[in-house]
Amino acid sequence: MADRTCGRNPMNATGDWNYLNRIVEFYSRQQISPLPARAQALYHLLLWHCNMAHGRQPLILAEVLLRSELAISHQRFLEARKDLQSGGYIITQSRSGRLACLYYLPDLSREKEDDTFDDL
Repeated sequence: MADRTCGRNPMNATGDWNYLNRIVEFYSRQQISPLPARAQALYHLLLWHCNMAHGRQPLILAEVLLRSELAISHQRFLEARKDLQSGGYIITQSRSGRLACLYYLPDLSREKEDDTFDDL
């Protein structure tokens, strides 16, 4: 089961799970490329759920649960989730029928860093 913890899963979201480090990494990225407030709230909610699951991934969470916790509409939820997906903050996997989506929270610190100043 160790390969299914937050940070180690089949979607290549590698790294060790540390709740506070994930928050710091998130805000570091916000300095460069800020997200809308709803997307930030959704990310924090997913992070909280992952922490409550002791870091196990994937998270299987119903959209209606997340929407009710955030008090947002279906359309706003889809927009927030799309912002997180396109920014690389989350990886989602749809399932057949009306089954809840799978959510993976990759380790944001493991992404390739900009080496612009390495040649100086």
